[in-house]
Parts: sequence; C-alpha cells; structure tokens
Amino acid sequence: MDSEPRPTAVDSMAQRRADEIGRVSQSIYDELLVAPRVRNWVRSRPAICFYGHSQPARNVQIRGLRDAARSWGIPFHWVTVGDERLLAQLLKYDHVLFITTATFLRVAAALLARRNGAIALVANWYTPPDSPVIWPHTPADIAALDECREHIAVVLSECAPEGKGKYCRGFIDNHGIPVMSFTWGINLLRHFPVAVPKVAELVFLGSYFEKTTRINDYFGEPLRRFRHTIYGAGWSSSPFPIPDRMLEDFDAVAPTLYSGHTISLNVHHPYEEEGFTCNERTFNSVGCGGFHISDYAPRIRDHFPADEVVVADNPGDFLAKIEHFVQNPEERLPYIEKARRRVVENHTYHHRLCDLLWYVIEGKTRYGHCPVLES
Repeated sequence: MDSEPRPTAVDSMAQRRADEIGRVSQSIYDELLVAPRVRNWVRSRPAICFYGHSQPARNVQIRGLRDAARSWGIPFHWVTVGDERLLAQLLKYDHVLFITTATFLRVAAALLARRNGAIALVANWYTPPDSPVIWPHTPADIAALDECREHIAVVLSECAPEGKGKYCRGFIDNHGIPVMSFTWGINLLRHFPVAVPKVAELVFLGSYFEKTTRINDYFGEPLRRFRHTIYGAGWSSSPFPIPDRMLEDFDAVAPTLYSGHTISLNVHHPYEEEGFTCNERTFNSVGCGGFHISDYAPRIRDHFPADEVVVADNPGDFLAKIEHFVQNPEERLPYIEKARRRVVENHTYHHRLCDLLWYVIEGKTRYGHCPVLES
C-alpha cells in the first residue's frame, strides 16, 4: 500500500499562514462585535467604498482594508477616478462608509444624501503656515469641508498625536471634525514571509524623486558596496546606475523581495523624521519577513522597540549597521521574528478597520494605536 505523501516545508508554511489568518481575523472580528451599534451595523446591509486616485502607497493600504472587510463578509467597493458610474452600485446598501479625500467630498456627500452613511476623510494635514508637507489643502478643499461637514465622521491622518496637534488642528478648530492617527499596517492576507534563496544584500521598494538628498546621504555608500534590488520611480535621474522599474502589484511580489534580501532599507521625509509619523515600509517590510534598517524617525519607536527594528542616527551609523548585519546575518533572526510577531498582533489592517468602524459608529476606538484628537 502506498504511504501518504509527507508534508513539505512549503505545505507547512502555507498551513501556518492559514492558521494565523484565521486566528487573528476571528479574534479581531470578535472585538469588532463587542460594540452593540457596530454589531447592528454589520448585521444590516452595509458596505465600505474607497473613492479616489490610484496611488502606490495608498493602494497598499486600501487593499489591506478591503481584504480585511471582505474576510468579515463586509462588501468593499474600490472606485477610482474615471469610474464614477460604479458608485451607483452603492445604492443597494442600507449604510455606506466612504473613504475618500477632500477633492471628492462633494461626490461622496451627494450619494450619502440618498443613503445612510458617513465619510472617513484621508488627509494628513490641514494648512498651517509652517507646514513642510507637499500637498496642502486648497481653498476649494476647505470650502468642501464646510459644505459636506454633516457627512464627515473623522479625518484619517498618519500623524502621531503630536503631529495632529501641529498639522491637523484646522480640521478641529475650523470645522469641528475629529482627527484619528490612522497608523499604517500590514495586510494579513498578503504580507507574509516566504522561503526563498537570498538574491542580494539590500532591497528598497520606493521612489527616488521624493527624498533625493536623504537617499543620496543614507543609501549612497551602501548601494556602492553591496548588491541591491531597487524598484521605484525616478531612479534613472539619480547618481546611481539604477533604471526606473515599477511594480504592477506590490503585494504580489513584496513577500519574495523582502524575504529574499538580507536587509530592507528605509528612509523618511524630513517631517517624518520630526517624529510625526513613520512610513508604510516600516510595517510591510517586517510583515513580509524582512530585516529592517531605517534612518531615524522617532515614531518608529512608538511601535517597535530597539530589539525589533534597527534605526540609525546618521548616514555613518546607517552604513555601519548595514555592514554589521551583512557580515553577521544570523543576528538578524531574533529581530525578524519579534518584529513580525508585533505587526501580526497589533498592526494589521484588520486592527485598523476595527478601530475605524468602532469610531465612526460607536464614537470610540477599540485598540490603542489609533488615538483620536477631538478638541
């Protein structure tokens, strides 16, 4: 009689992934339903809709929220600009939660005039005179905030509480709209380690043109010394011999890329370095089994202690730490294990969606990573 085939390492990893997804998703869903009004909302005919432009980093976040919602049986529609005809499908639901930006508030509000629901506005900042940000709100955006105020439940900003106080007070003071620190996270269904051979020492998935000086300072010597894989826009204009290469589906290849390199590089904007946020790469690189080394963004330490994520004080320190872990790769393993455990237990988009629904429907959050500034 033929013996049963033995499970392979790949089968074992797949089973562990399935067990992890089931365990975490169910645990957070149970927390979601603790709130009576949220429980009633879920049992009605609700839907969530993101409406806006397609943007690489935002797409990763929205896909994470979509996958979390669908794993709980909540319909999630993703409508990009140009496909507005698809918004009509939302009229079949009793309640709709819109996630959108200020530019499209009037479109969302027009539909909500015909359906129950609310808007969660994606907006990292208002318009303070000393703001270092790239995309401030326009006068037309601010007018839309007043016109659509009755439909806006909360502003979603990646800023830490201190950053909200500096950059987001206009939402509260001028319009009475609360602001949530909507921290980045990982997509439990798509961000996971894989068993692949190491193909190079360094990997960076991100554009060059947004942080040219900081990339030159921090990445210059490491890229000259070590083998690397780079994907992103603007690199053909950099001082490095790297072509522009874009990822059609980040989530499909991130596990292989982050697991397949010794070190995942990270770098931040100046306003992020001031302490008000850390980028999505901080979370998804470790979620995909990567070993993360970043420039100094203090917000990282709000989420990861020093034995989980390595942070460098300056370009020289950055290079020294890369050299150390390239030469001693086994020392990375405790960091990788602890950091991934951290994001799975605290920083999935299931957690983020639970907090968002709790606040919009119940008026408070369930977890401690998305505090809300209300006055």
